[in-house]
Amino acid sequence: LRSSVHPFRHLLLLYFFDQDIDSFLEIKEDDGPFGRGPWPCLNKAAQHYKDLVISEVEINTRDKVLIGKFSCSCGFEYTRIGPDKTEEDKWRKSRILAYGKSWEKKFEKLVALNVSREKIALELDVSLKTIYNRIAIKVKSPELTEKYREELLEWREKFPNANRKQFQTELKKTFTYLYNHDREWLDANFPSKRDTLHTPN
Repeated sequence: LRSSVHPFRHLLLLYFFDQDIDSFLEIKEDDGPFGRGPWPCLNKAAQHYKDLVISEVEINTRDKVLIGKFSCSCGFEYTRIGPDKTEEDKWRKSRILAYGKSWEKKFEKLVALNVSREKIALELDVSLKTIYNRIAIKVKSPELTEKYREELLEWREKFPNANRKQFQTELKKTFTYLYNHDREWLDANFPSKRDTLHTPN
C-alpha cells in the first residue's frame, strides 16, 4: 500500500533540524571524534614520523572527557583529548604512554654524546622534565630503590584490585626504575604476564 507525505511535513522537519534544503542534502557521515583514519605516528625518532601509519584509535572516556589512544607498530603510543575541532588537531598529542625502541635508541645516543638536555627534549619532542626524569631513572642507588619500592607498595595498598599494566600506566617513572634496576623484587611483589606489558628500555 503506497502512501504519500505532504510536502509541508518535509518543511516542518527541516525547520525542526534548523536546516534548509541545500544544507540538509550536504550533511556528511559522522567520522567520529578524531576524524577518519589513518592517523600519524608522532614519534620524532622514527623514520615514519608524521606518516599516516596508525589505522585504529581506541576511544575511552574519563570524567566525561573523550580520550583517543593511538598505538604505532614502532611501540610509540600517545593519547589526545577530543573531540578534534580542526584538521590540525590530528598532529597534536596530549600524553605519551610508551616510547618504543627507536625513540629509546635515539635518546640513549644523544645522552651518550653529551647533548644538552634542552636539545634532547627538542630533538625528541618531549618536555625538558621528561628528559631529566628519564636520565634520573638510569641512576641506581639504595635510596632510590627504597623510595620506588615504597611507592609501589603504597599504590598497591590503595588499589588492591589493580593490575600491573595499570601500575605501569599510572606510575610510569616508578615502574621503569624498578623494571630496570630491581626486576626480581618487582616480579616477586607484583607478578604479571609479560606479554601484557610494554618493555621499557
